[in-house]
This record gives sequence, structure tokens and C-alpha cells, in this order.
Amino acid sequence: MRIEIKRKEIKDSEAIKYALGYTELSHLFNDSNFYVASQYGWDCDLWFFPEENVIITKGYRPIGMSVPEEIKKSFTKGGGVKSFVKAIKEYFEEKA
Repeated sequence: MRIEIKRKEIKDSEAIKYALGYTELSHLFNDSNFYVASQYGWDCDLWFFPEENVIITKGYRPIGMSVPEEIKKSFTKGGGVKSFVKAIKEYFEEKA
């Protein structure tokens, strides 16, 4: 069973939010237990990584900062979800 979470709850969250489009990296993010819907219908699915304080959103109307293209390209052929989250965090920490 999937659980609906309100967009405001995600936006107000202290976690860092990263957004992927609906078809991006589908091999990494298959099934989600959480989703966001609005007046337009389904918006996005959510994956929580509390140990990293990260939320990944994937869908038609995802929430958060877009994942850099270079990271997307490096994970198109494979890799794990945990290493993907780690790569994103390292990328943005370097830029800060």
C-alpha cells in the first residue's frame, strides 16, 4: 500500500530534496512507498534516506533541486541507490 504525503510536508521538511524526471534513472528507483498528488493528479514518487537526510523525488512535478546531468550520466548504466545519493551530496558540498 502506498502512502500519500502532502507537497507542503515535503517542502517544509529539513531534508535536502533532489528532483528527477519521470523517466530518469528508472533502473535505480523502481518502487516507492510514498507519493505526492495534487489537483492535477499524481505528481511524484518519494524515496527517503534518513541517514543522509535526503529525499529523492521522481515524477511529472518533482520537488527539489535538479540532479546535475553529469551525475545522471554516470549512473545511467548502473550503480547503486546509496552511491547515487552519496555522489549527489558530495557534488553539492563541493559547490558550496
